[in-house]
Amino acid sequence: MADSTNDKTLIVVQTPPSPVMGILSIVFSIIGIFAFAIIFAPLGLIFGIISIVKKQVGLGIAGIILSLVAMAMSPMFWAMFGGAAMVATH
Repeated sequence: MADSTNDKTLIVVQTPPSPVMGILSIVFSIIGIFAFAIIFAPLGLIFGIISIVKKQVGLGIAGIILSLVAMAMSPMFWAMFGGAAMVATH
């Protein structure tokens, strides 16, 4: 005779992955387009890569593209690349 008082039920709840990293990537990249690209564009790129690793491919690619646009539009990045080129040629 089986004792029913020792029967236990295991309930597993799976939550879908949160798109926070992809959203942060896009937000930081957009901020980088308009202000402080030297800080926010690399953050957008890093969070974009993390979001791709976490299988949030659409948001990650959008964040990476926007961060590259922010870097391309930033005078500070152009000055860094120009300074590096001048040092490398001398």
